[in-house]
Amino acid sequence: MNQANLAKLFHNYIESYNVLTDAEHDELYKWRAVNHFQKHWNLEADEFGEMFKQAMEQSFNIVNNSIVQPANGIVFLCKQDKKTEEEVREEFRKLLAPDGGDIRARQDRIDTFAAAINEKLQNAAPGKWKYDQDRRSIIMYLSFISPDDNFMFKSTEARAFANGCEFGEDIGSGQTFRLDVYYRMCRELAEEIKKNEKLCALLEDKLQAEANVDENETNSITEVAGRYNIYAYDIIYCAHAYNLYGDIPVRKKTKLSSIEQKKQDRQIRIQELASQRDEAKEQIEQVDAQLKENSLPDLTGMTVKNIRYGAGTVAEQSGKYLTVEFSAGTKKFVLPDAVAKGFLKIEDADTMGSFEKIGLLTERKEKYTREIEMLTTEITRLSQIK
Repeated sequence: MNQANLAKLFHNYIESYNVLTDAEHDELYKWRAVNHFQKHWNLEADEFGEMFKQAMEQSFNIVNNSIVQPANGIVFLCKQDKKTEEEVREEFRKLLAPDGGDIRARQDRIDTFAAAINEKLQNAAPGKWKYDQDRRSIIMYLSFISPDDNFMFKSTEARAFANGCEFGEDIGSGQTFRLDVYYRMCRELAEEIKKNEKLCALLEDKLQAEANVDENETNSITEVAGRYNIYAYDIIYCAHAYNLYGDIPVRKKTKLSSIEQKKQDRQIRIQELASQRDEAKEQIEQVDAQLKENSLPDLTGMTVKNIRYGAGTVAEQSGKYLTVEFSAGTKKFVLPDAVAKGFLKIEDADTMGSFEKIGLLTERKEKYTREIEMLTTEITRLSQIK
């Protein structure tokens, strides 16, 4: 790392510390949240969902926001039934399996956990995409469960720090994201924090003041696990959120002309868009796999109802096309939308439920297909600029 830039950042952070930890900004809540989580986390708890909810009580706003609520998704799944709750517990057990510090293996387990939980969410709450798990949410769970071995994460803030302090390795994004590189950067930062007496004293004073508020705490916040790992993330986050970089550039240094710089910027943007497109393609692959497992029910011979034509009988079902004979004549419909969107009503609840699920999966696939088309158009446009 660039020690001069890091020293400037530390100086700006120290100068701003009282503001960062005052009642209005309260950035100390990260330590408070981890301390609370550590008190309540128990993988073997009888009621896993209730335990997770209680442990996350002070951490929900770190993981959730107004758009996505992955932590709520875990709680939601656990409330479905005991079997699902135990399946969620088992996914956490697999996520937390010993890896001997192999962070690449840990990242693979994170991705596996996300896929498994998201499949359960799709089955239990199709359409509630805000509950979906992503890498960041799972990295955050790990940073609460094992704060000595993990670091909280936000991608924009992490890249800004890597550039501003000239870490020298690319964290990546999307398909190129490297958790091991990010953790390596955070560990280096944590070690630099430990060497800085002012930073250490500031944190100790604030944690002690926090502990004095409740002298009956059985697990004092002054003993919170992973305190310097939390500190590393706090500096990475606050540096970006409160503009503590000052005159330190947070974009990669170049010696390019303005024309060359613009060209390089376009290439970087193209890579980012391509990563987003790859992620969308992966989502489509997951949806396709679920669609294969949920084939269209055969409606041949069944009675259906249409708001305009009344009751009718399904004469033929060929692939996604349905031929229905009404008293007013023969009409054709396209599945699954005809049933999923209510054009045709079926009395059998299970069959209706199957079509609704397939309809939502199809809708999700169409959403990602449109996203791929838009990303491809933008990539093509940027690629054609001379």
